[in-house]
Amino acid sequence: MKRSVNEIFHRKKLIITIFLLILGYGIYSYFVIPKQEMPAIDTPYMMISITVPSMNAREIEENIIDDVEQLVLTYNDVLDVRSVVYDNFSMLVVTFSFSTEDPDQLSEDIFVKVNELSLSDSISDISYSSSFDDPHIIFSVNSSSLSEVELLSYSESFRNQLMLVDEIKAVTIDSVFNKEIVITLDSDALALYGLTMTEVYQIIYANSMNMPLGGISTIYGTISISGHVTFDQISDLEELTIIPEVVGVNPRVTLSDLGTISSEDTSNKTYLFDGNNTTFLSVYFKDDIDFTKMGPTIIDLKEQFLDDQEDSALKIDEMLFLPDYVDAQITNVFNSLLIAIVVVMIVVFFGVGLRNSLLIVSTIPIVIFATIAILHITNYELHKLTIVGLIVAIGILVDNQIVITEGIKRNIDAGMDKITGAKQAILDNFAPVLSSTLTTIAAFVVIVMLPGFLGEIVSSMPLTVIIAISLSFVVAMVLSPVLAMLFLKPSKAIKGKSIHEERIKKMIAYTIRFPFVWILISVIMLVGSVYLAFSTQPIDLYPNDQRSVIYIDFENKTIGDEASTELVYEEIIDAVNDNTHLLNYASSIGGNLPNFHFSAKILNERSNLGRIYMNFDYNEDDLLKFKTELETTLKDVDSAHITVNVLELSPPVAPVRLFLQSDSSTTLDAITDPLFTEISESENVKSFTTTTNIKTLKYLINYDFDAMSSAFITKAEIDGLIAININGFDLDIFQFNNDVINVNLNSDITSYQEILDLVIHSTVLDTDYSLSDFITISEEYDYAIINRYDNKDVSILDIYPIDGVDNFTMEQEIKDIVATYDMSNITVTYTGENMMFEEISSDLIRASIIALILIFIIMFIQFNNFVKPLIVYLTIPLSFSGSFLFLVLFNSPITATALVGMVSLIGVTVNTGILLVEYISRHIENGDTVNDACVGALYIRFRPIMLTSFTTILGLIPLLISGGNFFRPLAITFMGGMVTSTLITIFLIPSVYSLIYKNRKPKIKKAH
Repeated sequence: MKRSVNEIFHRKKLIITIFLLILGYGIYSYFVIPKQEMPAIDTPYMMISITVPSMNAREIEENIIDDVEQLVLTYNDVLDVRSVVYDNFSMLVVTFSFSTEDPDQLSEDIFVKVNELSLSDSISDISYSSSFDDPHIIFSVNSSSLSEVELLSYSESFRNQLMLVDEIKAVTIDSVFNKEIVITLDSDALALYGLTMTEVYQIIYANSMNMPLGGISTIYGTISISGHVTFDQISDLEELTIIPEVVGVNPRVTLSDLGTISSEDTSNKTYLFDGNNTTFLSVYFKDDIDFTKMGPTIIDLKEQFLDDQEDSALKIDEMLFLPDYVDAQITNVFNSLLIAIVVVMIVVFFGVGLRNSLLIVSTIPIVIFATIAILHITNYELHKLTIVGLIVAIGILVDNQIVITEGIKRNIDAGMDKITGAKQAILDNFAPVLSSTLTTIAAFVVIVMLPGFLGEIVSSMPLTVIIAISLSFVVAMVLSPVLAMLFLKPSKAIKGKSIHEERIKKMIAYTIRFPFVWILISVIMLVGSVYLAFSTQPIDLYPNDQRSVIYIDFENKTIGDEASTELVYEEIIDAVNDNTHLLNYASSIGGNLPNFHFSAKILNERSNLGRIYMNFDYNEDDLLKFKTELETTLKDVDSAHITVNVLELSPPVAPVRLFLQSDSSTTLDAITDPLFTEISESENVKSFTTTTNIKTLKYLINYDFDAMSSAFITKAEIDGLIAININGFDLDIFQFNNDVINVNLNSDITSYQEILDLVIHSTVLDTDYSLSDFITISEEYDYAIINRYDNKDVSILDIYPIDGVDNFTMEQEIKDIVATYDMSNITVTYTGENMMFEEISSDLIRASIIALILIFIIMFIQFNNFVKPLIVYLTIPLSFSGSFLFLVLFNSPITATALVGMVSLIGVTVNTGILLVEYISRHIENGDTVNDACVGALYIRFRPIMLTSFTTILGLIPLLISGGNFFRPLAITFMGGMVTSTLITIFLIPSVYSLIYKNRKPKIKKAH
């Protein structure tokens, strides 16, 4: 150890040079490191879509979905499977654990296994998607006069320009325009010419199919021959011969003679931007670039594109534009970091004087930028969490510098020369400073290892703290002594003990005589603060994002009626249109908007669903006030379920969610309607959404099997004929702008009577029959939508309580209502934010226990004693009591970050106790009585303890002021914990130490 210390001073110029180079590289890293608003979060789910044209919802559920769900649930990383089953179509949403290493690969593996299942041959399409990353920019290409086709064309041109930018990884177009060539056959015309739809389909297909015809051998080799025909004009299809002309017998019959052919937009969904038709372009930047610098480049490209177009009606607006927003957010948080550094500098200056403070403060930029350099080298990004980690670390890293610098100053004042004093300070403080550093690291390591969403989102913060305080230890032991040796000077000698010193020591001696008083105060504070916090403060685990955005999801109570869904949309727009703070809004009627934030759940593509995304210029508090006002206004819209949302830093989870599951749909439905109605009518419910099975009117085919047998006609032939005439045929034969446009061949059937009039041919008897000879049609109500969860039918109620009613109260009220119903054969489950709180609490308690074990091992190694670490542990409940008290004083909700701040305190607050116990032990080894050792150690450590605590506390003030709802609670709990643990620990630990060791005799100094 001594040899290494000697090397430090022998190579002092090299050491200074190395640290200056590290500082330079750190500054460079700050400018080139990729920047994000928050950590990138892999979306842990996949969606599987299955299309079965000939099956109703119940048949798909029983014959397909049940098997698929059972397979998917065998994977350990799958948390749950949500399925929505419609007639002819179904969709499964598979949720993975956030600890899943590669969700995309797992999705692919699951899809391969699903395709290996022996499922119905009636499946026409099965596909999956797993990429749901949020874009960095969403452009709206919109106009009040241009058609969807024209907007789509402009969007494609603009996309091509964007893709020329090297930093852009991908650009996707979202358009509701779905161009199809629709051929509608006239059933009377088919009957006139003795044709069926199948025969027409076969003729069209045969005339459009290009196939290899063989090859001719030549001296140049074999030259292949293939047919070639292209349909790129509607007139080509209209003139297609269906029945050739036979002179004197019948004229030529073309496709146009049998029906109509037209180009149509077959989408039943609407996209709007500020009321104009629109398409959306989602822009994704590459992962390894600083996209915050891309804002001006992209805007200039957009303006140039608009200038190049001749149509002045074309507009391109930003629905979402993260480069400028993230740059402003990063700058704001980094400014908080700079302010925190200035605050720490001022505190240190008044605590240790100008020369000492300059030495201590000069090391802060080195540690800060060296941390950024390491983040850059290890492919991490700079975002709000990492910068907050630097803010949290400032006070802690200054602590190490203060201990070493103060130790060197004290040795120099005691008469040692500068080099000897610096070396001795390193040797004296290496073990306790290393121990306090390791205990702090231990507390933050367990936070890095937190599972689930919380671990995913906050892990970079403690990781940054670990890097910073590790570098701080190295700087304290290597660079700070060198600088102190070069610049510190001895203070003027003071003869004898001052009256001031005597008075302080008497006060300390008197104070530490009452250990039980301090213990009682500690217990009262802990119990009282916990009670106050949980009885007065709301639990809001993941507060809102700071973007001034509100999005509204609405569900029309009328199923399948697009017109009434549009009316709901217009009512909502009327409620916000006059707001002067509204910048713009994007709307989707009939399903989802492009992905804009991970906290927004994905909407199903259904005609009764819609979403409106609105940008405002409110500040955070005013936005939340307007949200509450808007909820009150829209509660009067009786025709729909409406939820008003802000962007949140959490998965899309309702405050309280009630699951009802059963193997019997009938049993489930009998309970669902009355129960959900009673709960939703509670005065404590602000809004709600339901997910339930839905029945609609259906036509049921009844077969006369005797008549069918006599005519040699099978059920399959009848079903096929009906399905073909209702659903039509799809043909990929039409070319438009180098794209293949789907051609849909269908009939003009609009009523079930026309089904009965269809003609079916008996091949055996060579006779045509009307379907009415073999079937009758009756009406019944059956399931059109079936919801399933983990292989059972499910009904779900999402409850949003009114302001002032906490989630636990709301959940208990729901439980009381549920208790009045007969729940035989029904599984009742409560989830939502309450369950999330319980999971997070469990994870943090487990992390705290692991941290306590690691810290005990570290302290045991240092002290070689079982009792002394336990004395130091007294600081931990003191920190918790301060955290809860500050939550009450600042009227802050209990959030996930607040709880993380409390766990972080475990490793920080013990530092004061470690150094205090270490100094008491040294005084005893030097021959002092236990009482004198406690007084002397506290006197020596009092100023450094107060100084390091103040730097940590005051350094968090910028985060307290500008940290928003996400980071402010972390600053509050951290500051509160430091305040109470510091004020009481300095008297509690010496008094308890004195109580335990008061009968120990002082060691007798050996004469030299």
